[in-house]
Amino acid sequence: MTGSAVRRRPGPGTLFALAAGVVLVAVAIAIVNLGGPNGSATATTTPEPSEPSQTEDLGPLHPFPELEEKLPNGVAGIALDTFSVSGSEGGPTGSDALIGTDEPIGTDEPPGTYPAPDLFAAALRSFGRTPVDLQLAIARPVDRDADVVITAYRLPGVRAVDLLAKLGPDDVDGSIEPATIAGKSVLALLQIQATSYAYAADDVVYIVGGSPELIRAAIEALP
Repeated sequence: MTGSAVRRRPGPGTLFALAAGVVLVAVAIAIVNLGGPNGSATATTTPEPSEPSQTEDLGPLHPFPELEEKLPNGVAGIALDTFSVSGSEGGPTGSDALIGTDEPIGTDEPPGTYPAPDLFAAALRSFGRTPVDLQLAIARPVDRDADVVITAYRLPGVRAVDLLAKLGPDDVDGSIEPATIAGKSVLALLQIQATSYAYAADDVVYIVGGSPELIRAAIEALP
């Protein structure tokens, strides 16, 4: 997606410096506890615990870790990172569902290319389900200049082939044709702007977009 650092034995000078530092800290603590250097009372305050930053708490970006694990962590030597959302969290509509956008889904969402949950809006209605039921996991390059994005769609209780069968030309704002890539049967989602490919495996529909060579490598990496 390394070698270990050499650990050197500390010399006498280093040990002396460390010991001196410990003594100074102990003296400082004693002075504070006694009320300051002149014996006067010194007020002490306990700092308020800081709120965790978004980089420390990535919970909101990973509601479906099991689905994220179905995505590759690299394609053709290009490292990928992943996040997940539910279909209720919104996104671009129409043809933007496949070509993506740089606008974030929500305040907790990192910017980058991702497909829209409304790509399967008609399919959800046919199953009597709503966008909140749809799970999405997205893999995209750590290097945003690389041209590939993989999205996994899962509708619990529905087989991937049945979900994909509901996808029609109006949903992709283009046409759909069968194709074979890397020995896998896929559907080519043809648009004016770009062509993406849909692939069904078990309970997950994968949609892959990007440059032709990276699309092939990504589909090869799928289960």
